[in-house]
Amino acid sequence: SKQGGALRWVLTAEIEAVFAAREQEARVHLLVALPGFDAASQLYASLNTSADLGGETVPSFKMPPEELVERILNVCPEALIGAAHILSPCSSVYGSKNGFSSLKECFGDLADEITWVETGLSGDPGMCWRFGDLDDKQIVSASAATSLRNLGRECTLFKGDLTYSGLAHALKALPGTSIQGTIEKVSELGPHFFNGHRECQIAKSPIETHFEGRRCPACRKELTI
Repeated sequence: SKQGGALRWVLTAEIEAVFAAREQEARVHLLVALPGFDAASQLYASLNTSADLGGETVPSFKMPPEELVERILNVCPEALIGAAHILSPCSSVYGSKNGFSSLKECFGDLADEITWVETGLSGDPGMCWRFGDLDDKQIVSASAATSLRNLGRECTLFKGDLTYSGLAHALKALPGTSIQGTIEKVSELGPHFFNGHRECQIAKSPIETHFEGRRCPACRKELTI
């Protein structure tokens, strides 16, 4: 955000929980926001033995999402935890590779701690509003800081106090700072909007998949939905 000519930053990270669900491996990405460097240092010290936190990829924790959320909140109760790119096929709550039907099914007793979800490049708030499970959740959009050209390609508009406390109020739908909307890249241009098979360079619209089936026409392997 920008106010009075000064940029304001919040410390965030994307992490991954890898666990067994329905007799197969599942992966769910989370977004974590922290109130400051002290909290980040404490969380790093607590989690560093469970994943490679110094690598260039998303840190991967071999534990269920519920356990990962609990460990984060035990170290930093002020942490804000959301579900990343909520509609992506391979590493999100509702992704076809995981097949969870609700946040409760994925996060168990700590589902209420997930007060916000992020749309991802292939989704938008309109798609998320079709899920009754998200009726009481805040919907945001964000951009991975992997390159300068991609900063801000998707973002969230806030109104109110631009502090960590204000951000917490917005993401928890408390009085004060609020979410006014999002700025989205065209979802159809996202990497996961269409179904397909990357190896064979096959892309199919949902309508085509409905009538032609979920198999790649070139190699007959299952498409990524």
